[in-house]
Amino acid sequence: MKKLRRTRSGQSTASSRSARNGKASAGTRATAAATRIERDTMGELRVPAQAYYGVQTARAIENFPVSGLRFPRAFIRALGLIKSGAAIVNHSLGLLDKARADAIKRAG
Repeated sequence: MKKLRRTRSGQSTASSRSARNGKASAGTRATAAATRIERDTMGELRVPAQAYYGVQTARAIENFPVSGLRFPRAFIRALGLIKSGAAIVNHSLGLLDKARADAIKRAG
């Protein structure tokens, strides 16, 4: 059974019971080795090969690990209502076209 675990740097890695016992499966080994080197002004950093992000996002993931906390549904709903109201006002002021305003209102 594979589980995701977080390393000290905040990255998620796949592990299984056999991997924890020192016997990594071929799938775990291939996943761990599938990285690419990205470069920026701060230097080089390994980024997962399948990731759609680059070196700056990889640095942010290392420095600011995600907590796993989620916003409550009521908070997300409130943000939608605010955006819907803003779309109505911006459309009435001529700052937002009708198609976009309607799409934002439907989403909110």
